[in-house]
Amino acid sequence: MGTVNCMKRIFISVLVSIIVVLSGCSSKKMREPTPLVEIKETVKLEQKWSRDVGSGTWDRYLRLSPLLYNGIIYVADRNGRLKAIDGQDGKVIWSKNHRYLFTSDIGVSSKYIMIGTAKAELAVFERSTGEQRWIAELSSEVISRPVFTKGKIIVKSVDGVVKTFNAKTGKLIWEYSDKSPQLTMRVGSAPVVKNDKVFVGFSSGYIIALSLANGDVLWKKLITSNVTHSLDNLMVDIDTDPKIYQSDLYVAGINSNLTSIDMLSYSVNWKKKISSYSGLDVDRASVVITDNDGIVYLYRRASGRLVWRQEGLKYRDLTVPVIYRGLIFVADIQGYLHVMSHASGKLLGRIKVHRTGVIVPPIVYNNVVFVKTNNGYVTAFIIKK
Repeated sequence: MGTVNCMKRIFISVLVSIIVVLSGCSSKKMREPTPLVEIKETVKLEQKWSRDVGSGTWDRYLRLSPLLYNGIIYVADRNGRLKAIDGQDGKVIWSKNHRYLFTSDIGVSSKYIMIGTAKAELAVFERSTGEQRWIAELSSEVISRPVFTKGKIIVKSVDGVVKTFNAKTGKLIWEYSDKSPQLTMRVGSAPVVKNDKVFVGFSSGYIIALSLANGDVLWKKLITSNVTHSLDNLMVDIDTDPKIYQSDLYVAGINSNLTSIDMLSYSVNWKKKISSYSGLDVDRASVVITDNDGIVYLYRRASGRLVWRQEGLKYRDLTVPVIYRGLIFVADIQGYLHVMSHASGKLLGRIKVHRTGVIVPPIVYNNVVFVKTNNGYVTAFIIKK
């Protein structure tokens, strides 16, 4: 019965997503991706290696985002394959095939790999070998990344249920449910943890702080900017992963405000009316975000003042932007990886990775950019200024 309810909710979510897109198209002309203009490339991207990591996501909007941990890339494909890849040379450290259909971004800790399955399960494996440790039943499918902290694994399913398990035994410790509306996108934000508090964004438009110990609600904030009754504006999902910098929490979503929240006083530092299904990144001085139209904005982290906006990549279905050493990296649905100036937003470089496109945020580490393309490859590029 649980599986039937899960599949019903997934079907409704996908159907509604299609309806929302079509409703927008009925009132506006189809928006073609903004053509790329010639730029003076001051940042070059040189391919270092490329590795097949399994089946692609051609026919499903599944990110299955990899994760870099201690110089090793951990990645899964839809058909149950797990791989550990050396970030230096792209060599496979180990590869395991499991009888699951994976659906979520991959989570990694010092001991474990965590990932969701199509049968509404949380599967946990040994990080060092890829061997399975345990599996637990969930209330519905998982799209977002499971999170490990202090011997616990926290996972949020698409129906708005958060469950916390003992990482060693798989025993359920607590669960929390936020009533999920019928109008939801088939994506989801991952929990983030700090100071024994679990911060979770929900499809209701709320960001909620839960006790790590027992799941009790500590506070909740509504960040939606929804004021109309049109079909597309009824959706207020917080589908982007919240980010934490020092004592501040940053969160955004569809038809929601980009909001900065003080986690000590629970007060709102500032907010901006911006809708994003892609996501944001934060560093010491700034917050960078991609909106629904593919416009990239950079705000001052402390004040929320807008510094610049880059419209040269509009309607290109951008990924989450990633900040790295004075640069910002973002990829698009046509398979390009773009480099922008952190100071001005100016486009400094680009390279076409693969024609199948990119929906997974790039990973940047030690002057190398790792990109997973929709055909199931991870490619590493050296950054050359």
